[in-house]
Amino acid sequence: MKTTALPAISESAYSNLQAYQRLQLTLILGLRRQIAIAVCDNLELRDRLAVQLERDINPSSRLPQLVTIDLDLNNPTFLKQIDRWLKQNPDAQNAPCTPTFQIIGIEGLTRQPSEVQCRFIKHLSAISRHLPQLNVNLLLWLPRPWYHNIKQTVPEFWQWRTGVFEFPGESNAASVSLQSAVDVLKKSLDASAHPVELNGHSSPQPEADILMEDSDRGRRLRSAHASGEFPFVRHLSFPGYPPSQKTPPSASKIVQKAAKTEEMTKPPVAANFIAPVAVKSQLSVLPSLPSLADLDRLEIENNSPEVLVQTFIEIGDRYRDRIANGETQLTTLSTAIAAYERGLQWLEDDLPTLSNIFNDLGNFYWMRSRSKDRELAHTLDDLEQAIQYYHLALEKLGNPDNAAQHYAMIQNNLGAAFGDLARYGEPADRLQLSIQAYTEALRYRNASVDPLKYGSTQNNLGTAYWHLAQYLDPVSHLKAAIAAYEEAVAQYSPQTASMQWAMIHNNLGTAYWNLAQHENSERWLQEAVQCYNFSLEYRTRENAPAACAATYNNLGTAFWHLGSKEVFNASQRQNYLAEAIAAYEVAIEIGSQLSQQQPPIPVNFDLPAADNNLGLVCFQLATTQDFDLDHTDQAQYLEIALKAHIRAIQIITSNGDAYETTLKYIARILRWFYQEGGIPGQNRALSLVPGQLLPALLPRL
Repeated sequence: MKTTALPAISESAYSNLQAYQRLQLTLILGLRRQIAIAVCDNLELRDRLAVQLERDINPSSRLPQLVTIDLDLNNPTFLKQIDRWLKQNPDAQNAPCTPTFQIIGIEGLTRQPSEVQCRFIKHLSAISRHLPQLNVNLLLWLPRPWYHNIKQTVPEFWQWRTGVFEFPGESNAASVSLQSAVDVLKKSLDASAHPVELNGHSSPQPEADILMEDSDRGRRLRSAHASGEFPFVRHLSFPGYPPSQKTPPSASKIVQKAAKTEEMTKPPVAANFIAPVAVKSQLSVLPSLPSLADLDRLEIENNSPEVLVQTFIEIGDRYRDRIANGETQLTTLSTAIAAYERGLQWLEDDLPTLSNIFNDLGNFYWMRSRSKDRELAHTLDDLEQAIQYYHLALEKLGNPDNAAQHYAMIQNNLGAAFGDLARYGEPADRLQLSIQAYTEALRYRNASVDPLKYGSTQNNLGTAYWHLAQYLDPVSHLKAAIAAYEEAVAQYSPQTASMQWAMIHNNLGTAYWNLAQHENSERWLQEAVQCYNFSLEYRTRENAPAACAATYNNLGTAFWHLGSKEVFNASQRQNYLAEAIAAYEVAIEIGSQLSQQQPPIPVNFDLPAADNNLGLVCFQLATTQDFDLDHTDQAQYLEIALKAHIRAIQIITSNGDAYETTLKYIARILRWFYQEGGIPGQNRALSLVPGQLLPALLPRL
């Protein structure tokens, strides 16, 4: 199906064009039970886009695929309006394409009495209960206030959304305002991205292991900007599923029952694939790896939908193979996305590989969302689009029992995308959706059949539970995380998969460490120490220096907590604190070496925080009266503490809270040297302090 270009719009509205093209593609695909949300405050722009959609989506036949419904503000139960339309157009109920109804005029509810607004909200809530039986698609045009209102007040409806398509408007002022809001939000996210500190202790973080699977080549692949791995699938043909013997109820009857909020059962779903016509592609006239400009030229010079579909899909496959081999640059991902999506826009019949293409598109959007220096608005858009494509892939796949491995893989991908999206808002809700997807994947992943994929998904599930525990019901969710991690690690052998085995033990230690903050702290901390030590058997500075440093940092924190527990005698606590110091020193040494390499190799913990933690442990060990240390040992530990705090303050940005706190730590140590050794002792300590710090320190002594 050839798409029509939008009317001429200003360059400042380019983002509107992109959103329109994505929305248009979603509607063209003609899947069932889709709820699209279009957000637009500019009513003139909204009306133009709605009219243009009707022109682009509706075929030449008399039965429209897209129908516009102007909301009845006196009775805003729009399913009744849809029901009336279906009764007036009975042929539409047997049409091959599921009709989509775009609802406009919702902004008018703002001027209606509160009881009318409440009726609309209750109507949305009723729709959510019957969506699995609804044989129509919905496109709701919302102004931003109603968008936020529905999102917050009708979560049961909101979770069914297929995608959100935002149209910020065309004025320069609107664009500046939108960018300002994005910048503010991004700064707040950046500020919260630093490791959390609890009572001065840097909190360990779990690590993902999202496997990238290629069912054709058995390849595992790691995204250049991802902390884990992600699955791909070759475009293998699936046999068609047999059609249901039952006749689905008509769209009119289903809409009518849903409008009356009556209970229904899910109608059977037929998922027959139509084999594509064999055509000759136009790749021979293009470079070996076509660019976006080549795609534009190809679309202009060719009029055959069959040729364009075949050619664009083949181009997408070429880029997909490049990505599978590790070429994950932003341009490569964007061109792969453009090639597949252009092919889908010209698609007139089903493809047997459509579910796999949707899955790959979800992967590409997910990987692009993790690209460095990507604008926050684009990251969120990519994640929403990835989730939409995974849902489409599941819809096209049909009965999971007939394609269990592929179904599990897509659910695993969906869980990862929801997990990433949770970092940017609604964390509890999105993490629960992530857990739901991972749990569904595990229903079709058998440990005896494919233990590595089963173990990987269990690890992902454990990490999702760990994150959810930071927001909701920590004890039960941390115990669920531990159960998932233990199930995961049982699938790996340290002899054949040492890095995965070590990584999951690190995660398990982190979950135990967190659980120790809530109950049975001594027992869980000792479990954490044991797990971290298991991990370090294979996470060495030679074969995995960054991971080794992170685990040593976690081990130091666990030992520090044990050394602070009064249930142990003085000798035990002293030994635990000495172990914490040794672990922190290794972590800092490796982390500092990696930071000085060209290019620097990052570690997933805050080096200044680790230095400050080392200084605090040394101070605690040196100044606790119950410990058996002479004056020389005390001075030695305090000198280590002073040097650690100085290293930290030289990295920390000045004039911030962390800078001020570190200055207090340094001043406290200098006062101890004065109390124990007088002016000579303090001067000896001051000789270790950089001169630029003295003006801020001397008034504190």
